[in-house]
Amino acid sequence: MRRYGLGSWHQEPGQKGMTVRVTEYISETDYKSIVDACDRYSALSERIAFSVVSRNRDHLLDLRDLFANLDRFGGALRYVNQRALPVTFMNELLNWLVSTRFYLETERSFATTNYGIASEQLLKHVHATNDAFDQFPGYRFMYKLRDYAQHGGVPLSGLTVQRSPSGATELVPHVLRQTLLASSFNWGGPVRAFITESDDAIPVLPLVDEATQGLELIERVAFPMHLGRVTEVLPTLISALTRADNTEGHPAAFSIPDGDGQTIWSTLPTSESLMSVRDTAALPELPDRAPLLRPVECLTAPQRDAARRASAAIGALLLPDSAEHQQIVDGILLADHGATPLISGLSNMARVLLIVASQALGTSAEVMLGALTPGDDEPIPRSP
Repeated sequence: MRRYGLGSWHQEPGQKGMTVRVTEYISETDYKSIVDACDRYSALSERIAFSVVSRNRDHLLDLRDLFANLDRFGGALRYVNQRALPVTFMNELLNWLVSTRFYLETERSFATTNYGIASEQLLKHVHATNDAFDQFPGYRFMYKLRDYAQHGGVPLSGLTVQRSPSGATELVPHVLRQTLLASSFNWGGPVRAFITESDDAIPVLPLVDEATQGLELIERVAFPMHLGRVTEVLPTLISALTRADNTEGHPAAFSIPDGDGQTIWSTLPTSESLMSVRDTAALPELPDRAPLLRPVECLTAPQRDAARRASAAIGALLLPDSAEHQQIVDGILLADHGATPLISGLSNMARVLLIVASQALGTSAEVMLGALTPGDDEPIPRSP
């Protein structure tokens, strides 16, 4: 048997478990309606399938930027396994391709399940996917490339290292035209024509960017559907938040076992978040959203240079030769006539990574920092 309640939970710094405070016991029906409302809000705010697409795209771009940045400091790219690196890029590309299809199927299933096979919502989703396919050659190509990877074999990839007009190193992942055309896979007329008319090595990342525009077109249709479902349950969420009577911690609905078992909870959105949903839904027209675009850097030129130095110093630790790390650090210090830019970059990087890691683990940055600074009689944790 279980009991159900509203209240809050919180965790003190250094505390292993959490403290639960129930302010009101509720019926199972009431509990289920609140959990359903929380799930709807999470589906809107987190957009998990869409976020995975974005993350995997960023992985591709970040991998390119990492190795290009390494080459900027001492030409470290020559130490990278040139045969393994294209495989690494292909692995990230396949992850992105799979996540795009997962997103498309998830949104189609959502519209079908919640609105029906003959609904206007599903029709809008179908029209958006068709428009993306018709308008963006990169979307068409990447859509077909995902099917090819599943049914025709992993496309043979390569990596071109070249100089940009500014003289910086550029890494250009590509797939080979001849390999794609030699397969018996049915590319379809428009995509086959695109491949046939392309260069021998077809750069991948510009096509990923163009496919992203098609995915954003689809998301502009998907997002209002999720917004509408959250708007329907706003009264339930606002009422639950008020009844939780939160004075400390995170308001939540709880499912509590009478005996042994695990307490289950759904954290309620903040009142500010709910008001934001209400205000957005009241707009006469939703603003254009481009959630897959990378955020614009707001760093000054010295901050960007410091960030590049820090990235190169830490990135060199990923190289097979550990001595290369010391060479890169020594080279940076020599070129800068001091350690100030490098230390500045490393400090900012440590702060960002600490915050991100603490959020992912559900704890505070202070707790994690304390764990990394043991006392004199405590062992220092080391990486394996």
